[in-house]
Amino acid sequence: TVLKVFGGIMDKVLSIYHITDASSDVMELQVFQTVRAQGFKILTIPAHRAGWFFCISMAEGTIAVVLLMAGIRWLVTTKEIVELLLNSVALAYIMDLDELIYSVLIPVKVCAMVRLLEPLPARWPIFVPVRSIVL
Repeated sequence: TVLKVFGGIMDKVLSIYHITDASSDVMELQVFQTVRAQGFKILTIPAHRAGWFFCISMAEGTIAVVLLMAGIRWLVTTKEIVELLLNSVALAYIMDLDELIYSVLIPVKVCAMVRLLEPLPARWPIFVPVRSIVL
């Protein structure tokens, strides 16, 4: 699950990098409607918002690394197979805790807006398969 977190961080950072506009002061949204879907599309993000996003992504990655190291140390000291399975499930629960907190604390209107946002494309360069090499 830690590799899944790292993959998500890498995809998000690359997507935000591609739509960051240093000359813009506001985030630009576009409303779209097609036969299959409707919602919002993020066109540009100002540099200061992208900077905050990159800082939060670094914090998320740091937390994932710390949990990975602590989890490995915890699992290595486990002597019985039943305890190993229980500890593994507990670590997976800790990794998913942020999603549970999000689903409980975010207001319904904000959740609906996020659901209507079109996913940002992660355009990885083909000549260097960075994501495949790292993960």
